[in-house]
Amino acid sequence: MKSSSTPSSSIQISEILREQKLFFQAGKTRSLEVRVAALTRLEEVFVARKEEVLEVLKKDLGKPELEAFLSEYYFVLQEIRLLKKFLKRWMRPRRVESPFYFFPSHNEVRWEPHGQVLIIAPWNYPLQLALAPLLGALAAGNTIVLKPSEYTPACASFLEACLGEAFEKGWVTVMQGDAELTS
Repeated sequence: MKSSSTPSSSIQISEILREQKLFFQAGKTRSLEVRVAALTRLEEVFVARKEEVLEVLKKDLGKPELEAFLSEYYFVLQEIRLLKKFLKRWMRPRRVESPFYFFPSHNEVRWEPHGQVLIIAPWNYPLQLALAPLLGALAAGNTIVLKPSEYTPACASFLEACLGEAFEKGWVTVMQGDAELTS
């Protein structure tokens, strides 16, 4: 499973968005089992690359190992585990009251994914603030385009490699570039 690339034109960006739309419309992100498996796969890749996480944070921001571990690595792992634990409960339809004049009907709220999500990560917590929203969007059943900060190139390359290993390109795509890319 290979995700990523650095698009150099709006045609490439349009192609990525089209590919993600098709991936979503195919229903590949809908089921609970697929979402939990995706979170598990990301957790495995992230745990296997623990030392690399600490290295890229030191390289880009000079973060001490303990701070990097607590504020970025451990935070993301706990987020993944929380989502895996409660996702089934959160996905359940919830019954809501019906007005008496609609008797005998019943109403319920069903949680549905939106489809495509763009995440633009800042530089100060480059992994935490890229992966925490990504995890929520992933758990919700969306496809994701992640644009990491250009001010943390080692972290951006790590995210591209890590997410490329864990997900198909149609599900999660990392797009590296400067502010012009996002405009």
